[in-house]
Amino acid sequence: NIMEGSFLTLHVVEATNLKVPGMGGADVYVEMVFQDKNTGAEQRYRTSAARATAYANWNEKFNFDVETKDVVIVLRVMQNEMFRGNTLLGETYISTLDNYQDQGVVNERMDLLSNGSPNGSKITLSVQWIHSRVKLFDNIINGMEQQQHGANEELEYLKGKVERMQEPFAFLKNYGAEKKNEEARKHSGSFVEIVKVGINPTNMITPQVERLEKNLEGKVDVITQQAREKFKVEDYTWGEIGRYVFLLYMGLTII
Repeated sequence: NIMEGSFLTLHVVEATNLKVPGMGGADVYVEMVFQDKNTGAEQRYRTSAARATAYANWNEKFNFDVETKDVVIVLRVMQNEMFRGNTLLGETYISTLDNYQDQGVVNERMDLLSNGSPNGSKITLSVQWIHSRVKLFDNIINGMEQQQHGANEELEYLKGKVERMQEPFAFLKNYGAEKKNEEARKHSGSFVEIVKVGINPTNMITPQVERLEKNLEGKVDVITQQAREKFKVEDYTWGEIGRYVFLLYMGLTII
């Protein structure tokens, strides 16, 4: 019942307490044989050679296609010598895949054997069996979509927060628009001249706009007069007023 596209990832991390002869160390690698017990078919890999004395580090990953749980994986730690050839430093086995759940990662620290008995050396592995590539990729895509959804929600939250921070200063923006209307009225009133300054002509003949203009100008004058009286100065520019209002708002927000 193995799904099509099933594979096993073997992560060869390190070996410790190796019995490497000589003081200068030797080049050590791991040979892996993945064998189907029923058909005898094999898949073979080997790590790169690591210079080692009692300790070797590889940190390399290998993928094996899986068609049945009836497999044996043989790992042999080998010493590569120029004149004497390759020498076996120890070996170990994974005799079944029953202990590995779908997509779960199992960390192993296994004894290396010599003539069937532990020789004191150990090898560290990480094993992950993916029952289906399709399911794996679906899980990855779903995880990415969830992250994107969370990022979108955070973005909308920040946009709302910025809009709430801008609300107390909306009158300044409106006042700027009314100043443009006032500038337009200084011209002769022809349609062409009004359009040149960027004003919609219909806004200038709408009574509601006229009333809004007077209302806003009154509010701005009140704020200006209050600022003058509080800080005891003769005059304030609109930039200074906006800056003081912004600082006051930020202070209240922090409190």
